[in-house]
Amino acid sequence: MKCYHKVAAYGLKYMGIFSFIRNLHRHELLIITYHGVLPEGLCAQSELLQEFEYRNFMNTTDFESQMKYLRQHFHPISFKDYLRYRNGDTELPPFSIIVTFDDGFLNNYEYAFPILKKWEIPAVFYVATSFIGQNKMLWTEELIYRLNHTEQKMLTVVIRDQEQQYDISNAIQKEKTANHIRQQLKHSLKKEVDEVLEQIRTQLQDVSLELTSEKDQLRYRFMNWNHLREMARNGMEIGSHTHNHVLLSQLDENQCRNELRTSRDLIENNLRIPCILFSYPNGKRSDFSRRDIQILQELGYQCATTQEVGWNSAETDLFTLHRLNIARKMTGIAFETSLALPLQNLRRKNRI
Repeated sequence: MKCYHKVAAYGLKYMGIFSFIRNLHRHELLIITYHGVLPEGLCAQSELLQEFEYRNFMNTTDFESQMKYLRQHFHPISFKDYLRYRNGDTELPPFSIIVTFDDGFLNNYEYAFPILKKWEIPAVFYVATSFIGQNKMLWTEELIYRLNHTEQKMLTVVIRDQEQQYDISNAIQKEKTANHIRQQLKHSLKKEVDEVLEQIRTQLQDVSLELTSEKDQLRYRFMNWNHLREMARNGMEIGSHTHNHVLLSQLDENQCRNELRTSRDLIENNLRIPCILFSYPNGKRSDFSRRDIQILQELGYQCATTQEVGWNSAETDLFTLHRLNIARKMTGIAFETSLALPLQNLRRKNRI
């Protein structure tokens, strides 16, 4: 947050504007999204591309401070509580908030889980099940990792029959390359993504994905089923984030059904709990359709979260629930501002 933005935010806070707005929405639900939590030393990056690489990863000190703030100013609840309210079985506590995590990274178990237990805050962990217990990376993560660690100076890829050459000789150019390729492929079919990724692997063979360092393992590795079982036994909820972390809008009906059914079955069979919660990968309204919502309902899911920002009222569709993404730099007064003003126009630069 820029200096003049901080000054304005503090002014609004001490004028009581934050409290006033929160009070206006005290009977609505706020849902927030995290991706990872890492120790101070692993999260304090200085190089430009590393800043981008860790943009959605909080350090433990900031995360604990935020959980303390939630405990003091909000009423953390579980989705089980919220669904009971939506079914008319109970009242929604004032200033209700739900904490969620997407993807299923190992650091969620190692660092976020103990802090959540300490502050007695339930959370939902949406996992992409094909990665659980596997030494795999999300394609977007592998792209960034290879670019960040390669010594190569140029990269050439063919995307939709167009050859594209990228200067990757420094951190600035690497970040531009990562962003450009990600944006081109974000809404592509899995086959096309795999083909481009294979071109990148072939050219950047100097980068190993063995991840021998603790730092890289905690940043990129996923939890296993034992981790998820322990969290579920301790009051955490586990939901689906698809099987392969694909955008539902890029799948035909059979592929979509298979993604959602496979993920549901793996969670239920491994954890012995019903899988009724879902989070859309990427989470923008263009990333799913009414068809996908119907399939979710047919498969027994009871609600789904987007990454569209805002509060959730009693009338909000249970399959298009709003969430606010919490990025690494949203700490202190920036965090307080985001919770008081979870508005879309304030999130334009908040890349997920």
